[in-house]
Amino acid sequence: MALTLALGPLGRRLGTNEDTAAVSASGTDALFSTYDLHSLTTGDFIYVHSTRWAYNGFWYVQVISTRTFKIREYATSDFQEYIGSGAAPYIVSEGPVIWNCVHLPIVFKLKSDKWPTNSVDTARTVSSFSSSNGYTQMTLSGDIKASGSADALEQVEISGTASLDGVYRILTWNSDINIVIDLTYASTNVFTGGTVQYYYGNYHARIRIYGGLPATHYWAGYKPYELLTEIRQVPDANGLVVVNVNEFLKQKINIIGNNLLLDTLPNNTDAFTYFKIAYAESYDDANQYGTNDLNVTEYVGAYTESDDYAAVNAKLPFKNRNSGFLTDYVFSISGSNTDVPSKMFLTGFTRPVLFVGKYFDVSFILGISATRAMRRKVYSANGTLLGSFLDVFTNMDEGVFRYPIEQSAFLESYLTIEMTTVTGSTTIGEVLTIGVDDTCSSQDFYVTWLNHLGGYDYWNFKAETEYRTNIIESKTQEKNIFPTWPKSYGEDADSMTQQTKRKSKDAIVLNSQYLDEDQMDGLSLMVESPLVQQVNSIYDRRTIILGNSSLNKKVDNQKLLMLTVEAEYTDENPSQSL
Repeated sequence: MALTLALGPLGRRLGTNEDTAAVSASGTDALFSTYDLHSLTTGDFIYVHSTRWAYNGFWYVQVISTRTFKIREYATSDFQEYIGSGAAPYIVSEGPVIWNCVHLPIVFKLKSDKWPTNSVDTARTVSSFSSSNGYTQMTLSGDIKASGSADALEQVEISGTASLDGVYRILTWNSDINIVIDLTYASTNVFTGGTVQYYYGNYHARIRIYGGLPATHYWAGYKPYELLTEIRQVPDANGLVVVNVNEFLKQKINIIGNNLLLDTLPNNTDAFTYFKIAYAESYDDANQYGTNDLNVTEYVGAYTESDDYAAVNAKLPFKNRNSGFLTDYVFSISGSNTDVPSKMFLTGFTRPVLFVGKYFDVSFILGISATRAMRRKVYSANGTLLGSFLDVFTNMDEGVFRYPIEQSAFLESYLTIEMTTVTGSTTIGEVLTIGVDDTCSSQDFYVTWLNHLGGYDYWNFKAETEYRTNIIESKTQEKNIFPTWPKSYGEDADSMTQQTKRKSKDAIVLNSQYLDEDQMDGLSLMVESPLVQQVNSIYDRRTIILGNSSLNKKVDNQKLLMLTVEAEYTDENPSQSL
């Protein structure tokens, strides 16, 4: 009995079949009843989406019978309270997902069985009490310590009396059932109906947070696990310690980065980190009286490590079903070691575009340690299959991978990609269609940006680009004409005011070619990115900062869409100053 992990940051991937249960009361609990056999087992998770808010969300299932079950947050929490009757449609989850968004809360819940409610040590009644040097000596109905013995300077709590309730320090420990406490003795004290229980003074949880890569990971030597911080926290009124670790994990991710020469590629270890916690309980301990009667020490229990989880440089939008879990973006769910079909690549475009001659890649999360392949099929404009390629990813363990793509020798008009097993026999997840643009233009401006999923999107602005210079600071001062008077004011004088400082940055106005609606939606996401770069090659990138009101959408003839973006380079133009 100690501090336990009640809930870790695990997402749930939902199945495709939906059932419906009728909700009724079972005492104060909500009881879910199905017409047919529900096939659930205790420990399953379901997602409920009913007309009653309290019942909705992901829940741990406790089976009552073959046609009834109850729900609760985790295995040891209270059952969901009955709010009202009605139909409750639900979907059964098919697997846990360890991949979290680092820019949203990542929460652990720990449960204490010692504070504020002590469910470890038995509460004892007072068999008799007497005076010991003016303090209360009591004989108890049994040992107040389930493990070991209580000592002087430790504490007990009296409950259930009319006026004596409170926490008291043990002054003398005579035996496991006979102690003296710092309660002033009075013969009129009444302990009838009350209990005495051991009290864990200064109780708190100690939580160590680790980030990096597990020792067994392929790139563990590149980014090994390290202790990020240790925090101490007192349980709440329900005995829960709720810890959010996402801000601590950010130091293990290159949040604003785009290293196309990273040594670990195609596994982009800059974009994610694994993490875990180790937790222990701590409270005041004593060993009788010591020097100056001050022998209270801090007891720290053995640390218990959690499982490994992962966090990605991502943030899902508001009002999504999975909250902060990247459930729909993980190829091959980690932990099950099976290929569970997943959903999407890490792109904001419904149909990305590969611009011929420009660097282009697509990111995805591989949640299993295995060799996988990408099936790439190339097509002509009329949909004729021109060729098929199988690009194998050597096993580099789990991670966020970047998959570079170029136009093939078939000069395709579009292509599709899909994750497969190494032989190409089984498709894993969605098939993504990518357009190919090989049209020429008099000028172009090619950019990439970090999208909210932790991948990178690309676009080539082919309409006219406007170049400007923005003056960001200018200072002048009047010249002192006294030292060289009268020449400083005469016919040969050149100025009464001089420039002392001038700072400027180059700026651009990017104008897109005509766009379809999907392209406009995807390209519009660029203004939400903290990292936008001009890309000339994998060796040559230059960051630009978009203005706060930099995006303008235009409609031509109510059909064709265009987009204009204002941006400024980050570096200043060279200039002398005083």
